[in-house]
This record gives sequence, structure tokens and C-alpha cells, in this order.
Amino acid sequence: MSKKVVDISGYEDEEEKVTFLGTHYSSGYFSPSIFSHFANIVNSYTDGSLLAIPFFMRFVGPFWGVLIYVAYSGLMLANIEVLFKTAEMFDYKGRHLHEIAKLVYGKWGEICCISMVSLGQLAVFISGILFTLEYAKNVLCISAGVCYEDSTILIVMLVITMIVALIPTIKHFSFISVVSLVLIIITVVSIFYLSLIGSKEEKLVSKKWLDFDMSWTLVYISVVSYSIEGVGLAFPIRASFLEKRTEGQFKKLYYFTTLLLAVVFVLFGLINFLKFGDKCHSIIFLNYLRNPFLLLIEISYVVSIFVSIGINLFPLTNIIYETKFIMYLEDHSRLGRFWVRYVVRALMTLVCYAYCFIGVTFADFLMLTGGCIFVFLGLVLPSAMYWKVQDKKVHFWVVALGVVGIAVWLGSSYVGIKGYLTGAVEKSA
Repeated sequence: MSKKVVDISGYEDEEEKVTFLGTHYSSGYFSPSIFSHFANIVNSYTDGSLLAIPFFMRFVGPFWGVLIYVAYSGLMLANIEVLFKTAEMFDYKGRHLHEIAKLVYGKWGEICCISMVSLGQLAVFISGILFTLEYAKNVLCISAGVCYEDSTILIVMLVITMIVALIPTIKHFSFISVVSLVLIIITVVSIFYLSLIGSKEEKLVSKKWLDFDMSWTLVYISVVSYSIEGVGLAFPIRASFLEKRTEGQFKKLYYFTTLLLAVVFVLFGLINFLKFGDKCHSIIFLNYLRNPFLLLIEISYVVSIFVSIGINLFPLTNIIYETKFIMYLEDHSRLGRFWVRYVVRALMTLVCYAYCFIGVTFADFLMLTGGCIFVFLGLVLPSAMYWKVQDKKVHFWVVALGVVGIAVWLGSSYVGIKGYLTGAVEKSA
């Protein structure tokens, strides 16, 4: 297929170039160095789901837990490679994943891509709320002896989030992203150290190493997909990188960082699982509440995650900003552009918090969204695009990649929805 040069002009201003889907794109305060791009890739993968891996590993055992994580990471990297190949066929260097979907599948492809990416970003926003809620509730109750209802904590969190929503653009979150990265590194290293030194009173796992249960395997895959999926944010980082460097250099950095994180994540899950076994909490921090030093780091990390979750609303709100109704309000309303856009962000925040008030747990939400959304983005969408743009003969490995992706997505979606409706994870905890 011959290359097609894509016009990526048409942004409203330089601010829009930075914000759309660029949830961790460093600008304004930090120059786009190799390290800043490395930090952006790390931040695009890292959230509260990392802390749930030891908990879900108890359902599949350490052997299958490690093997599935490694296999999924390999499949995801293969899909990212074919996605980059698709972009290269169109000589596309923009920041919008949905624009590639439009080039490949037309308007409906664009709508599908926007919908799934937007749902993914909303899922990350909501999981950040649930993660902070569960951690805060347990810390206050266990460490401070003060137990509050979920609704009370959520109201306090909502007020803080509405204040943070006043921040108008993603570039103002750059400092928070860097601080968050530093805290992630310090926290993970500290937990690794505490996990390895152990204590004589703690018992190893009761789960057999080779036990296998297909339903729980699909649940585990859902959580793995959530923790290691970064396709939606790969293109904003890629576009920034290609301004001064080559595609080959970007791929080396992206794949190296992804593999490094996959190794760290799976070791993090394995070591903590071997330490606490069936006592692993869905947020592993809660297994370390007796350590004052780590508690301070944890709280700082949780606060940085909570404050920065508003970043994940920008991809969806930027789409809403471009609708005729909002553009009309910006031009004719007395509120002005800033307050019109704040109202949009505030309404989206209220919708997400309203969902959290129904009582869903962090673990059940990871299972649902990982299976339905992130497996699709990581294993189905990339190979489907590359399959479509092949000129003549479609390679067998591309077909195999797509078939495996669709099978895993359908299975994990079914198990995720069923488990979410029945509260399977919560009952088995």
C-alpha cells in the first residue's frame, strides 16, 4: 500500500495540540528530552491497577500468573508493532489514534475508536476514585481507628476533584506527572525491599503452583490488560518524540520501557504474592500498614494518583469541546470559554462520582473494564487495522494475532460482565 501523507493541521491552537489524548505529554515546564518521553511512557502504563496484581495472582497461582503476564505482554507488543506499521503506511505522525481508525475504516471506525478510547479514559478516572476511596477508608479505619461511610469519603473527594478540575489544560499537570513518577519508583523499590526481607511469622502461598481455572484465568487477563495497556497514549508520546527524532529510535525506547515495566510489574506481583499468599489485599499497600515510613510514601503516592486522575477526562472533554453546541456557548455565552469548559469537566466528574456511589469495588471494576475495554484496545483494534490495510495477501501471523485477540476479548468480556454482576471477586476475597 502506498503511503498517504495525512494533514494533521486544524487544531484550534497550540494548547489543543498538547491536550488531545496526550494525558502525560510533557510540555510547558519540561523539555521533550529522552527522559521526559521515558517518564511519559511509564506514566501512561502506571496506575492503581499495579497494586492489585498480587491479589489477582492468588486466583491463578504463581506459575500461571507469571506465564500469562509474560504472554500477554508479548501479544500486546506485537499489536503495538502492527499499529505503528499501520501509521507508517499513511506516513501518519499525529497524536490521534482515532484519525488512523478513520483512515482505515472510515467514519464508523473513527466513532468506534473514539468511543472505546473515551471509555478507557473514563475507566481510568473512575478506577482512580475507587482506588483512593478503598485505600483512604482502610487507612483511616485501621491506622487511625476512625471509620467513615463510603459516601462521606466520596463527598470529600468530590469537592477536591471539582477544585482540581479548575486546571484548564494538561500541560499544567506536568509537574504532578513527574512527582508521581518519582513516588512510584520510591514506593515500588521500598515494597520490593520489604517483600524480600520478609518476617518469620508470615506464611507462603497456599495456592498450588500448577492449579488452572479458565474463568479466573480470564479474570486475571483482564487485570493484566488494564495494568499494561498503553495504546491510547502511545501516539501523543510518539508525535512529540518524532519532532526531533526518528521512528526507529522511538520504537526502541517504547519497547524497552514496556518490557522493563512488564518485568517489574510481574516481579512485583509474584514477590508480594509469595510473601502474603491468600492474604493479599486488592491494594497491596494495605498489607504494609504497620510500617510508618512506607505509610508516608504510600499516602503521598495515593494523593498524587488522586490529584492527577482528572487528566484522564481531557481526551473526552476535548471531543465535547469541538461539538457545535459547546463552540456556540463559548462564543455567545456570558460565561466565556474557561467557565464553559469547566462546566463540561465538572459535569463529567459528577457523572463518574455518581457511578462510584452505587457501591462498586475497585477489584470488580478492574475485572469489568479490563476485559471489555482494554483487551479490545490492546489485542483487537491494532491487528484489525493492520489486517484491513494489507494490499494483497494477509500474513498468517496477522490473522493468528487477530483471532487470538478476538477470542481473548470475547472470553474476558463475558467473564468480566458476569463476575461484575455477581460480585465474584468480592465474594472470593
